[in-house]
Amino acid sequence: MFSKPSNGWTDVVISEFEGQASYLTDVPMDCLKGCIFALKNKVPFSFFFDEEGSECIITSHGEYTYILHELDQTQVYKLELPFLALAKEIAQDIEAYLDEWINWFTYLEEEDLERTEALKNGLVELKELLENQ
Repeated sequence: MFSKPSNGWTDVVISEFEGQASYLTDVPMDCLKGCIFALKNKVPFSFFFDEEGSECIITSHGEYTYILHELDQTQVYKLELPFLALAKEIAQDIEAYLDEWINWFTYLEEEDLERTEALKNGLVELKELLENQ
């Protein structure tokens, strides 16, 4: 789903959808918080990212994932990708590039420490919730 973040950008690939999320949104924290909230409250997951010129909303519940991609016109994708599979992929991609995600949104060393803890705690919580599904 997410490529290794570089220079404030990450590629987002979900089935036939391809986009690029920019540093204008906090991609890893927004995804972790959204997945955790959805699992705890049994509601759909929703996540927004900015591509600097276009916007994308990803929502997932049950057996399907929907993507609304607004460029010149709105494109709608309906994917046979269950929410639990999407959430697992999000957790794996954040964990795989944790160092890069820590530096995604910080400018000061003390922010790095706070962000490291927040991302690690979010990953632990999401993985525990996924194991109990």
